[in-house]
Amino acid sequence: MNLGDSFVLNNTSKLTSDQCSYFEWLLYRLKDIHQSVTENLTENKQEMKAEYDKRNKIKEPTFKIGENVLLEDKRVKPGSDRVLTQRPFSKPYFISDVIAGTGIDEAYKLIHVHNGRCIKSLVSGDRLKLYEADKREELSGRLPGVEVPSEIKPVKDRNDGFEPAVRILRQRMKDKKR
Repeated sequence: MNLGDSFVLNNTSKLTSDQCSYFEWLLYRLKDIHQSVTENLTENKQEMKAEYDKRNKIKEPTFKIGENVLLEDKRVKPGSDRVLTQRPFSKPYFISDVIAGTGIDEAYKLIHVHNGRCIKSLVSGDRLKLYEADKREELSGRLPGVEVPSEIKPVKDRNDGFEPAVRILRQRMKDKKR
């Protein structure tokens, strides 16, 4: 509800000075009440958000460019047995860009690690999980009989695992500039 600044009493010739002063005081009070109600609404909204985040254990996503992540996909095709056999997180991706703005949460641009294809839409941090591919070294100390190979050989001379995707991205950027 906007009271507006243009609300002025046009015909003051019929009013006494007490009535005019009362009208000005009333207009001032209404603006003051409107401002306090707006402040109360914003405070209550912030309190409710804090309670919701605490109750649902909400964490701010802190993913960085270049990290490997898994994408959550809960869609089930008709006639599929995916509900019982597969987990909702699938396919390793790496983060190519982080988009953030004022008043909105961060969104991520993802690229598939194996084939270098970009996901067309941005993905919220709520649908991502950090991908840790090889934890055999950590498990070897805790599980008896598990041996860790002394050296894991890179596949096709890939040092960081992102080489094919980065190469494809560079090629796509060159094609767009032409």
